[in-house]
Amino acid sequence: MQTPKLRLLILPLLLVAAAGCSLVSNGKRPEPAPAEPQEEASPAAARPMPWEVWPRFKSLSGQPLLNREILYGDELRESGRNNTALDAYLKASRMSLSPEEAEAAALRVAGQYLILNKPTKALSVVGSFYRKRGEDESKVSPEFGLLLAYGFGGEGDTSQSLAWFGRVNSQSLAQGGGSAPARQGTMLLLRSLQTDELEKAATKWHADEFINGLIGQERALRAAPGWVEPAKQAGVPFWASYDPSLSVAPERSSAPVTDDQVKVGAILSLAAKYGPVGPDMKRGIELAAAAQAQLPKVSLEVRDVSADAADSSAVVRQLASGQQVSVIIGPLGSAAANTAREIGVPLLSLSKTEPFGVGGGVFRLGMTPSSQVEALVNTAYGELKLTKFAIVHPQTPAGTEFLEAFRSRLGELNLPLVLEVGYSTGDEVSMLEAAQRLEASGAEAVLVPDSVEVSSRLLTGLSPEFRKGVRVLGTSAWDSVDKIARSQALFSRAIFVAPFFKNSTRPEVQDFISSYRAKFNAAPSVHSAQGFDAQTVVNAALVVAREKRLPVQDALQRLPQYNGVTGVILPGSTGELHRILYVVEVGATMFQEKLPPQQVQRYDEVIAMRGNEPVAADGESAPLEADQKVSSGY
Repeated sequence: MQTPKLRLLILPLLLVAAAGCSLVSNGKRPEPAPAEPQEEASPAAARPMPWEVWPRFKSLSGQPLLNREILYGDELRESGRNNTALDAYLKASRMSLSPEEAEAAALRVAGQYLILNKPTKALSVVGSFYRKRGEDESKVSPEFGLLLAYGFGGEGDTSQSLAWFGRVNSQSLAQGGGSAPARQGTMLLLRSLQTDELEKAATKWHADEFINGLIGQERALRAAPGWVEPAKQAGVPFWASYDPSLSVAPERSSAPVTDDQVKVGAILSLAAKYGPVGPDMKRGIELAAAAQAQLPKVSLEVRDVSADAADSSAVVRQLASGQQVSVIIGPLGSAAANTAREIGVPLLSLSKTEPFGVGGGVFRLGMTPSSQVEALVNTAYGELKLTKFAIVHPQTPAGTEFLEAFRSRLGELNLPLVLEVGYSTGDEVSMLEAAQRLEASGAEAVLVPDSVEVSSRLLTGLSPEFRKGVRVLGTSAWDSVDKIARSQALFSRAIFVAPFFKNSTRPEVQDFISSYRAKFNAAPSVHSAQGFDAQTVVNAALVVAREKRLPVQDALQRLPQYNGVTGVILPGSTGELHRILYVVEVGATMFQEKLPPQQVQRYDEVIAMRGNEPVAADGESAPLEADQKVSSGY
């Protein structure tokens, strides 16, 4: 996704000279104007606003301000006399000020214009401030960037507002600060959008970890019973609902790691009724924890929980307080993540559903539909040069998730979606109709986000001629060589996501399989591999945290790329760990694992015509350098 270009709004702001400072043509002073009624103090109007991130009576660097008008304005602001405070700040801005005082005055003038719901004037003040300094958008500080985010949002420019909130978040994290102000503003803006506007923003910002994570939180909120669509109210700014007492709490940092041994919590559902997922993940986590060769050594605190979200949240509190764990792995739900964020313990979730809130010490390592779709589309388009895509999906929540992710990825690359059709798994007629529509679509590649068994039933409804010409794309649900091998001719030339390909020739996969068999006398599953990768990432973060005396969440954000058992993992600044998943191409007699191209350009930017045929530029892969890998620690 290409982030919209950031811009400043530079408009002339006419400042009226103070009465009594000008002379009439005859040299006489004018009669004094009638005194205006003094503005009443108002506790309600004195509430702090979310963009006011500067200290009262001080400069941004924390030095006491000496300009009398700025100090007077701050006193007025504290009592809620906002119009009079603006007058004082404007008066100060016309004086000869030091750079720090000029900065303080500009911040306050723009902030007051937002308080008075005059966003265009606020934008103009910020633009004029940087124009006088001869600086452009790249020089805007987080404090002024926050004002721009609110100003553009107040004008109804959602795209620019989100772009500035995202930039403020990145700047704050890079400077070692918290992202609470940017998160708060983004959430206020998203909450004010009607559902169709929110979904447009979701499509546009799907690849942005910070914005996308908060959109997921907003979607989850709207799915709750009793939610009401926000009403359009002319003249009411999106921050009108802001309540300082309910605002996002500053992100808490855990203490730096200093000991030679630390505790890591693992929260999993281990009961037989929940299947083998939890026990398999537990064994993978245990294998990686035992392989930690560097200090600090890891002691696991494993907890078995039910499917009740409150149970997971309670265990998070127990581990954070009683056991004093440095980080927690495992729980899938948002409730546990919110609890971890609230009490300040880092948490690495294995959730793979799209609407999941990251940030504030909460990270996610799940293989989402988006990461799977990205791998498939990048391979089909970036490597094979296919440009006409279709999706035939089950009419289930999972099918809908893949449909939305597929639409979004194709939209980012400007690739045509020539067909989207759903079917009922138990209805052979609907599956046959879907197959017939697919043949008539002219698609070059089709995504079938269903199991191998169901996909084979769908493929048998296609003519042999069409099957030879189309590339079928499968999700991680296909990751079973044995099942595909039974119908290898039917799946010939198909490509599927393989988060854990047991026949891989990659050394890290074969080493993991050998180590797992030696320890547990069993073959590992994809869930074992995911648990192993999660703990290996935590191991690396603990080492960095101890060496550099950092909180664990800060260390997690600074890790290099990790070429893991389940694919390449790229830690990010917001908590969404980006996954580059391997894919497998089905041949006539063999399976070939490959890493999809990563540098994939938009279709309209790279397509040229050769005669009547479109020709695309080559996609480029992104191999990892040796010093960019995190050791698996076998």
